[in-house]
Amino acid sequence: MLSDDEDQNDIAFLADELNRNSKAVLGTPGQSLHARLSKLQDSYDAAQRRIKDLQLANAHLQREAAAARDARQRAQQASADTLSALRRRLAQLETLCAERQHEASSAIARTQRLEVELSSAKLELARLADAN
Repeated sequence: MLSDDEDQNDIAFLADELNRNSKAVLGTPGQSLHARLSKLQDSYDAAQRRIKDLQLANAHLQREAAAARDARQRAQQASADTLSALRRRLAQLETLCAERQHEASSAIARTQRLEVELSSAKLELARLADAN
């Protein structure tokens, strides 16, 4: 895509060419047909060169746009892949955390049972010591 300044320059160039073409066709008094045709051919050639330059610039810009689209798609895919990997890892960590929490709860329950048994054993031992 061309900028507004480039568009204005192209329009001015083509308007100038049209003006010269008109003069070449109409000619000036005393100008031969051959001279008018030569000027017209020169103007036509210049316009053709300008069109070719614009076509080349347009093709270059289209290649740049395609490369930018490809880069954006690759970046989006990489981002999606990374997000997917992070989600999988989060699920693994959540599962591991739940397992560890269950193990910790079981260990706490066992510890509490052992504390109760220990207290009962101490009481029994104290009763037996008092009985002797």
